[in-house]
Amino acid sequence: MRYARYGLLLTAVIGLVASLGYLVYTPPMPTPAAFVGLTAVSLDSSVMSFEDLTGEIVVIDFWATWCAPCITEIPHYNALYADYHDKGVHMVGLTVESGTSEEVMEWIDEDESHRMNYPLVMADDRLMEVFGPIFGFPTTLLLDRDGTVVKRWIGAVSGKSDQLRELIDKLLAGEPIERPAPVEDNVGDPEGPASGSVTPSGG
Repeated sequence: MRYARYGLLLTAVIGLVASLGYLVYTPPMPTPAAFVGLTAVSLDSSVMSFEDLTGEIVVIDFWATWCAPCITEIPHYNALYADYHDKGVHMVGLTVESGTSEEVMEWIDEDESHRMNYPLVMADDRLMEVFGPIFGFPTTLLLDRDGTVVKRWIGAVSGKSDQLRELIDKLLAGEPIERPAPVEDNVGDPEGPASGSVTPSGG
């Protein structure tokens, strides 16, 4: 009986560690070389080349239609896109685990709050490999003009929009940016429980 209790306890611990793994693991950062020849298909079936964004500041956001935290960020990203697009800053939404492009477009048309004014593409295995692994949504990356990842956010981090704007303004001004070590990347909400800010991948 004692061994049975130990076995149940061990199983519970392993399950807990597995369920929280996406919160404590910091994925490796992609390198500029990984973007060579990298393309994605947009919702209207046109092809977008990441090489065409060379020399530009880029915000990449992995999102899903069933991810509530992702939806709450849409107005912030629409505003970010409106304020910075004409300054050479690009915003790209990478759609994951949300069905076909037709199903995604139907979901967008269902509600005005679902409408995204920035380009959306369908994420495939290569995109997930280059920018991932992706353990939770939303996952957001800011790339500088060299294609280097300046910062990665995992989850709907409190103040993310303000942090993005601050870093983008510095990049536009050519100011040096202190790049945090990978273990310092923002994961979840540092001001509260992560359960309300990160949606695990897999729906």
